[in-house]
Amino acid sequence: MIDLNMIRAGLKNGEFFLNYQPIVALADGRCVGGEALIRWAHASTILMPADFIGLIENTPMSGLLTYWVIDTVAEEFHAWLRQHDGGYLSINVPPEILGRGGIEYVASRSGLMEVADRVVLEITERGVPDKIGIEALKTRWRQAQARSESLSTMCIWMGRTWWYSPEHVLT
Repeated sequence: MIDLNMIRAGLKNGEFFLNYQPIVALADGRCVGGEALIRWAHASTILMPADFIGLIENTPMSGLLTYWVIDTVAEEFHAWLRQHDGGYLSINVPPEILGRGGIEYVASRSGLMEVADRVVLEITERGVPDKIGIEALKTRWRQAQARSESLSTMCIWMGRTWWYSPEHVLT
């Protein structure tokens, strides 16, 4: 039976890795991006997220694993993002860590903020952002509007719904 201590040990021992699922444009078949998908090489088997993500929800491990994903994406995918202006990469983010500063901190530290306009954060469907998370989304939306940024920089996947305007949806 998997528990939080095993997950923490797996992270410490380098047992987690990312696969990148390509995202292909329907019109011409070219790769326009990807989605970072976490896997765990544990006890001579590969565990899928469904085997361990539920255990870390609403615990400190949720943030630690997400920050590891962001660091790893920066390490493995940063150069590709810099070389492909139209490309993007999506990262799954649990709602409970939104608005706490950790995502921005690790993205800045890892260099991923240099290509932040090509990184999509998909808020996982397993929960809903709390008040702090919602306020962070609203603030980011207002900042994007003030800088006349494209709406595409603020499209957020919330489970089964695309939020194109947090200002509209979250009021």
